[in-house]
Amino acid sequence: MEKKGLSEVIATTLLILLAIVIGISVYSFSNNFLGNQEKQLDSALTTNLAASIDYVTIGPVGELANLPVLPSGSAEEEITIIVTRIDNEDKEIPGARFIFTDKSGNNKIYDVMDPPAEVGIPKSYKITNTQLELTDFSNIEKVSLSFIITEGSATKILAEKTL
Repeated sequence: MEKKGLSEVIATTLLILLAIVIGISVYSFSNNFLGNQEKQLDSALTTNLAASIDYVTIGPVGELANLPVLPSGSAEEEITIIVTRIDNEDKEIPGARFIFTDKSGNNKIYDVMDPPAEVGIPKSYKITNTQLELTDFSNIEKVSLSFIITEGSATKILAEKTL
């Protein structure tokens, strides 16, 4: 008697290949679907948010700022950034993210969980070089601002100021 049909090895191989193709298809669909949902959420959250960096200055910290000559070894500086929220949104924003870019293009990110809450009211932020783990601010050439929407997630850059 002659057997007709596929051998067990070929049938098993075809089933494994079919399972792989189905797995890739499901992964591809879900990845695209979730990616689009995330983009739509980010777009919905950030559509009309706006801010400006009104003023940036760098100087010695606290009482040292009033001294005509800095004591030897006092390398701590602070950068003062004044930000104004200029949108007309009622969205509560949990924080602000400052991105400091140096002359080599490297970024230092500093999150402040104290955002400019009221539209049109300037808010001042003071950040020291030690908070950013920098020796000083001499290599920083640009400060950028975005708002934190959820923990770990921020809007697109809303304002930039070149120093």
